[in-house]
Amino acid sequence: MKVRVVAALFLAVGLFSAPVLADYPADCLGLDTPSAPTCGDVSFEGCCDVSGRVVFCDKGQLFCLDCPQGGSECGWKADAGFYDCGGTGADPSGDNPKDCVKCDPPCTEGQICTPEGCQVCVPNCEGKSCGSDGCGGQCGECAGQCVEGVCHAGPGCEPTPDAKGCGGCGCEECVCKNDAWCCTNEWDGQCVDECINDCGGCPFEEKPVNCGDAACKPEESENCSNCPEDCGCAEGQKCYQKACCAPNCDGKVCGDDGCGGSCGTCKEGCPDLEECVEGKCEIGCVSNCTDKECGDDGCGCSCGDCQAGFLCNEAGKCEECVPQCEGKQCGDDGCGGQCGECLDGTCYEGACQSGPGCVVVDGAMGCGGCPCEACTCEADSYCCETEWDSLCVDMCIQDCGGCVNPCGDGTCDAEGGENCETCAADCACQAGQVCQAGVCGCVPNCTDKDCGDDGCGNVCGTCAEGTTCGLDGKCACAPACEGKACGDDGCGAQCGTCEEGFECGAEFTCQAVVSPEAEDDVVSEPDTKDEKPSDGGGDGGGCAANSAGTTAAAFLFLAAFALLGFRRSRVQGN
Repeated sequence: MKVRVVAALFLAVGLFSAPVLADYPADCLGLDTPSAPTCGDVSFEGCCDVSGRVVFCDKGQLFCLDCPQGGSECGWKADAGFYDCGGTGADPSGDNPKDCVKCDPPCTEGQICTPEGCQVCVPNCEGKSCGSDGCGGQCGECAGQCVEGVCHAGPGCEPTPDAKGCGGCGCEECVCKNDAWCCTNEWDGQCVDECINDCGGCPFEEKPVNCGDAACKPEESENCSNCPEDCGCAEGQKCYQKACCAPNCDGKVCGDDGCGGSCGTCKEGCPDLEECVEGKCEIGCVSNCTDKECGDDGCGCSCGDCQAGFLCNEAGKCEECVPQCEGKQCGDDGCGGQCGECLDGTCYEGACQSGPGCVVVDGAMGCGGCPCEACTCEADSYCCETEWDSLCVDMCIQDCGGCVNPCGDGTCDAEGGENCETCAADCACQAGQVCQAGVCGCVPNCTDKDCGDDGCGNVCGTCAEGTTCGLDGKCACAPACEGKACGDDGCGAQCGTCEEGFECGAEFTCQAVVSPEAEDDVVSEPDTKDEKPSDGGGDGGGCAANSAGTTAAAFLFLAAFALLGFRRSRVQGN
């Protein structure tokens, strides 16, 4: 295609120069290489030369594309708005004449316009069934593609959307061996090109006159290709290069089967690549990652990747990389990251280019008077006559001075689109803040924290039921002491302790301790059954003498017993 949209293959064919064109080589150099450094009066819309090829201007340079191998002659494409291979006729508006070399008055039928003026042209189609006749006409049309005057038509030489393979066409095995996509996804235009250019193609052949009479007549040029009805191949054979061929893979696991097919493929993935040698798969490259933690293994595979902030050095080691963004507001930081992004524009050499001229303006002719408009449109009239697209933006920035935002002047111009993201130099955030979507804000800190405050009014996380967030930001067991004066808190600690003389009892309350001796202390009445009455004798006098003491002792005992009983009744709550 053109630098903007056109897709084509190129064939080096002589092209004469003309006064109205810039000087350029005799061969068309395709899309990747300009055929001339200047455009003369050729516009982006282009024109068609005497051989039916496309010539057009882009970014002030002249490009020349050869059409025939792409399948059709040069003509106007109304949907694209320029001349291209596969187009039809001339620009109906008349604004863009088809012929690159213009003759005034126009040449009559049978003549062709040359730098020397109108000259008689004799069409030449010898040996050609399609393509240019050299006089602006065609030698014939193809259902498929025309390559060097030969039609390639039928399965294999026509794209088949959504079809895997070409339905068994002659070039299918060869193409799919080289490009598996064609048989696993879709037989697209690239598969057709590979079929024609790399795998013998499928040239259109007229059927011999007597084809279909059940007799294969090589003397009448009948073969399995142009007359399969009469010259069909036996089972196990295939038609290859107009002859029946029996594939042979005896003793082979890879390589050619002798009939354009493959006996198999060798391992192509990393780390050890294989290659086919005389029908056998052998190691072609041995991966070597000794003492390497990253980089190439010597076979096109990787020894590993470095983590963020590290880059792989020449020795295959990951080394810390310090981003280099000084004086840059966008672009590569040298460590695989970015120094910033331009919200409304393009980054060029570390500076954000924004505003009219540095942004694509769909459907607009020009950029609305931006500083680089005149320069850009002089180099590429497409930008001011059709649309200000991405190529116009690139040209504006790279060739015409651009439209640099005055970032770096020390003033944060919010109205001009400057903010901490588009212009960090002028709108840098304060310490402890981070730039998010152009706005400076608090930097959350949840390092080593599962819960609690993140420092910006939010939380680092929530704890599960039965746990609580500690001062260290970690979730831990939540003590259960509600309604408890003492006892276990459920987390291995106590809800409280009781005073001396009290213990933790039922319902986790402190209760007085009851002495076992006090509960078992029982008062016994004196046993007087065997006592002898006093006779007043000497011994009796001793008893008499002690009766008062005994009475006093008994009294004291009863008093103490009464007090004990009173204490027990209080303790028991009676």
